[in-house]
Amino acid sequence: MLLTPGLRAERQREAYDLLAGLPGTEVTSTKEGTSGGEDSLVTLRRAEDGTEALEFSLIPSTGQLVSVRGLVGPGVETTVAAAGIVGCVHVTGVGGPENLSLACADNNYMLDGLQWSGWNSPEATATGQAWINTCDPNCAEGQRKQLPVKVTATRQRSCGYNLDVYTQLKVDYSDEISAAEPLAQDETFDLTCG
Repeated sequence: MLLTPGLRAERQREAYDLLAGLPGTEVTSTKEGTSGGEDSLVTLRRAEDGTEALEFSLIPSTGQLVSVRGLVGPGVETTVAAAGIVGCVHVTGVGGPENLSLACADNNYMLDGLQWSGWNSPEATATGQAWINTCDPNCAEGQRKQLPVKVTATRQRSCGYNLDVYTQLKVDYSDEISAAEPLAQDETFDLTCG
């Protein structure tokens, strides 16, 4: 289930929870060198009577599969490469995140309903909606405007766990939207591994 192409992050997390809760599954380790916490790498081990154990290494907070040992043959380790993007709290999405906050402190600038194409390629694009707070008269009392937007993610960089993270995000509005709404201006965001 965890290797299903296009499986969204919430479904990966559900699959992880299911596997971790099955009788006969044991959490055998936390990979050394990780920072601990919810993005630590753990290994689930399952052994059937008389067969070699099947081991899954994954990030439990998202269910992102990193490697499997014993899937294609005894002792053979299969690594799973994926693409992601850094959100406000942690790396999100291996199928492309549905939403992103571009103003992490207060969520006054959000992207929502993102539909991606080309995810895990050098350039991924999405269309969706931007939610921008007018902050008039202040951000607590401002109105949120919903505007159509195009997003482009580029410059992948390895961030560990076989995950290449997009480190540049370009947000583009049509000329008509930009002319009608002063807050809707094209922007480029430089991102890091976290």
